[in-house]
Amino acid sequence: PPPPPPPARVEAPPASFPRPNATVGGERCVGIVVTIKQNYAFVRPAAAPGSEGPAPEHLDVFLHATDMRAGESWVELWDRVTYLVSNYKDRLKCVDTVRLESGRGPDVSEVLGKTGGGGGGGDARGGGP
Repeated sequence: PPPPPPPARVEAPPASFPRPNATVGGERCVGIVVTIKQNYAFVRPAAAPGSEGPAPEHLDVFLHATDMRAGESWVELWDRVTYLVSNYKDRLKCVDTVRLESGRGPDVSEVLGKTGGGGGGGDARGGGP
């Protein structure tokens, strides 16, 4: 029989992203929680220097609730976190994870209360006689 076809080519991650051989105790990474379930989530690493936007989806790193730093609360969608990287079953996973800031954003009532509402009026094109 003919040899099997070569595996599909996958875009290599930038050098600044955690590699599969990354170990606990290395440099801390920063990322955004992009998927969340009851006791696990996926964190998208921050973009590499010089690149625009978040890292590609295939670089998302697994996070289990038990891998939060002791005393840290569980994450919410869009939270910014810092973490160490470890291997787990040939995949990357976050460990010693700490929430840096909530990604929830301000409450709508807070925003409306601060702006005072109203305003506007006039011609949207601006200018005038």
